[in-house]
Amino acid sequence: QPFPAFVSTKEPGLGLSSEPWGNVGQEIPTYVRFILMFWDHLPERTVFLHGHDRAWHQEQYNMHYLLRNVCYKKFEYASVNAFHPIKGPNPKYKPYWKIITTHWKLVAPWLGKSPPRSGFMDKCCAQFIVHRNRIKKRPKAFYEMILAVMSDPKKNYVRAPDGKNAGWDLIHFWEAIWHFIFGEKAYTDVAKKYGTGIQKNIYNGNPLSRLPDRSLKNLVACPQRQCEERSAQCRESIACHKANKSGGKGAKGRMCWPENLYKSEEIRVKTLTELGVIGGPTKKEL
Repeated sequence: QPFPAFVSTKEPGLGLSSEPWGNVGQEIPTYVRFILMFWDHLPERTVFLHGHDRAWHQEQYNMHYLLRNVCYKKFEYASVNAFHPIKGPNPKYKPYWKIITTHWKLVAPWLGKSPPRSGFMDKCCAQFIVHRNRIKKRPKAFYEMILAVMSDPKKNYVRAPDGKNAGWDLIHFWEAIWHFIFGEKAYTDVAKKYGTGIQKNIYNGNPLSRLPDRSLKNLVACPQRQCEERSAQCRESIACHKANKSGGKGAKGRMCWPENLYKSEEIRVKTLTELGVIGGPTKKEL
């Protein structure tokens, strides 16, 4: 991807990147820590991401592909996940709706006394692009509250059935309402906003989703040429994608990392310098 990045980790001993509370709260304390750390210097738009390139909730919109082709300026808030919840956090699905109503008191001073009767709907799973104006729609105290709630080592954040584990329920709670926090309507018409239909990879023609309602065709439609223009390694990776269409020589699998990109620290630093990035992930982190 062609833009600067900040990598945060749950592991200790890595300076500013290390979260002092350790491996708790999944991505939620990570996101709000970034917001609070850079409150006075937030980029115009920030993409908040997990640490993986691909996941079930992205379908085949692998993150290295998405970041090269996303329409950053089209929306002030947009999910970068393809999947959206079928049941959804709404009154029709009582276990999930109970999570919303149980924990709504945390956000009531900022978001209203009660959750919207419509329930909530957007693409799932807490990866999104958001404009700084939308972030600052809420005061710092709001994000400080989220950080305090979700960095608590006494909570149990282990996966569990809905309603059985408060820490895990809170992860679902924030996941369900990020879009509402950042100024979107509670119930998003995902088909209208993100589009429908099977979109194809522009490099090799492969489908990016299995079902037409898991599309990001209105969002992933703006090739970002900075990467290939400024980095030989990026051009090599794109060539690998094209080779994957036929499985021919040069195809290195779905990830398509250039073979020599991390051969030495010198190459790594040179590549990141070309892209204007200070620091960056190691091969292990990727």
